[in-house]
Amino acid sequence: MKSMQVISTAIVIAATVGAASQAGNSVVVRPAARVQFPGVVHRGMDPQQPGDIDCSSPAHWDGSTMYMFYSTGHPFRSAGPDVLHLARPSQRVTFDNEAT
Repeated sequence: MKSMQVISTAIVIAATVGAASQAGNSVVVRPAARVQFPGVVHRGMDPQQPGDIDCSSPAHWDGSTMYMFYSTGHPFRSAGPDVLHLARPSQRVTFDNEAT
């Protein structure tokens, strides 16, 4: 399965480079560090390691603070100045959809 992902990625990169070259543009692919959201850290897990996340982790800016929400059985959120600096571990929160 992993080899199919590598092959698919290589094909997409080759096609992108080819299309960009034809248009007079260029593409540079550089290695980048892996970014992992804090997620939900369960008891006994290291809070500095990535926790569980679901398939949708919405983010919300409030002033200069970014909030990212996760749920794996219950809602949690992390806050920080940007997506690369979210607090660990995430905090358990509740939502009141009836509040005004």
